[in-house]
Amino acid sequence: MAPKAAVLKGYDYYQEQRLQHYVWSQDRTTLTAQVEGTRLYEVVFSIVDGFLSASCDCPAWDPSWLCKHVLCAYFTTKHVLSPQLFRLPGGHHSELLGLQAELLGNIPEPVRTVKPAPTGAARKESAYEIVIDTSHLPPQLLIQKHGVPLSGEWGSDIPSDLVPLLNVSRHMSGFGEDPLLHYLRVHDSPYPILLVAGDESIPLHWSQSVKCRSKTEIDLAGGQIRVRAVCLADEIPLERIVRFRTFVADVNGGRLLYLKDEQGWALFRSLRQRFKGGEPFVDPYADLEEGARAVPSSDESGYGRSQGADEDTEFTLSLEEFQPAQIDVTYKQINRIVRDLRLKVEGQNLPVHRPELPLADDAHALILNPPTGTEGHSSTSWTLQAQCRRGDFRFAPSLATFGCLSALGQGLTLSGALRTSKRKTLMYETFFSLLSVREAKARDQRIKMALGLDGWPRAVSDEAAQWLSLHLSGYARTVVRLQVH
Repeated sequence: MAPKAAVLKGYDYYQEQRLQHYVWSQDRTTLTAQVEGTRLYEVVFSIVDGFLSASCDCPAWDPSWLCKHVLCAYFTTKHVLSPQLFRLPGGHHSELLGLQAELLGNIPEPVRTVKPAPTGAARKESAYEIVIDTSHLPPQLLIQKHGVPLSGEWGSDIPSDLVPLLNVSRHMSGFGEDPLLHYLRVHDSPYPILLVAGDESIPLHWSQSVKCRSKTEIDLAGGQIRVRAVCLADEIPLERIVRFRTFVADVNGGRLLYLKDEQGWALFRSLRQRFKGGEPFVDPYADLEEGARAVPSSDESGYGRSQGADEDTEFTLSLEEFQPAQIDVTYKQINRIVRDLRLKVEGQNLPVHRPELPLADDAHALILNPPTGTEGHSSTSWTLQAQCRRGDFRFAPSLATFGCLSALGQGLTLSGALRTSKRKTLMYETFFSLLSVREAKARDQRIKMALGLDGWPRAVSDEAAQWLSLHLSGYARTVVRLQVH
């Protein structure tokens, strides 16, 4: 955070091009930006616990907020990294190139004779190699000289165009272009690229022209279901891949490919979280403010995905495990589902069609079952069962739709004023009477009218209305379910 005055002044400094130079430390763990003020102040950037940190040696510097010199350095660095997105009116191209060279290490190497090579082809007989090491999660990028990994301390002893790759693991997504992608874009003949996986060392060819897409594949074969994060290269699925930052290594084809986004793997990650982590299936396309609309049948929990730390691309489960799960996704996102999903049975592709809206013979039923008892245990409780019907097929609705009733009965998340039997009874009656009302405005008016008849205090009435509106909107929302028949 920073005071408004500091932000405005920092932006003025940026427009005045007050940042004079970048200077890397010898081990390239800190970056110093020299900003002109009443004297030349030094803004020091570093990574602390995975987060970008900055400090300044000016008298106004305070760790609790950002001074104008730090803000100027932030604005200028963003401009240097992405000049096409963050422009500087009237900026001098030569000065920008100078700052880029200092920041990215793009200082030209001494002139040397290099034979012409096809675009993307690696240099021959090079002492240096760019290595993607999969022995770490996530995979790490290394620079090797004669097979020996180099660290940041070697920065002055290697070709300048490789220097930015020494500490590429510290690059934070969203702060300019990925250093490896930048390197590959500007060099037609890059240094050799190797993928190290166990005892294998696989040469990779940078194939910039190949168009890649991400998809989630579900394959049913012999009572087993295999779920995969699939990469399609020019619409051809790759069998063995290694994911690395914004890249995919085609292991069988020996290619390094650029993957613009991983949106097609969002469904894969949600399914993996559901089946391998024990957490509810979370609609990857839903508005986060609407909350999850489907939950698993079990009560297991305790899985959290650390972004970028898990590079698994497939998992397998039995059909018996898959069948009880409720894989529900909002209908309004159906185009994304059709785009991102591949279905197979016994290895054969199936077309993914856009499902139609509910048909006239589709129905929902609420069944009131009388008390039942086992030997030696009598019961006086009636059971309310919700059921969806499509033709002769019967299946359960989303557990989240009616899970709210148990919470209401137990008084969970409710204030004490709403836990009285009389008020809970009115909320039950209102809930069931409005299940058929699909239009949100009409539903909210009916809720207000029903609660207003009993003269509840305003705060209690507002809480009840909010609860009813939230859970009725979940019931009214049209979803599609992924299920095996």
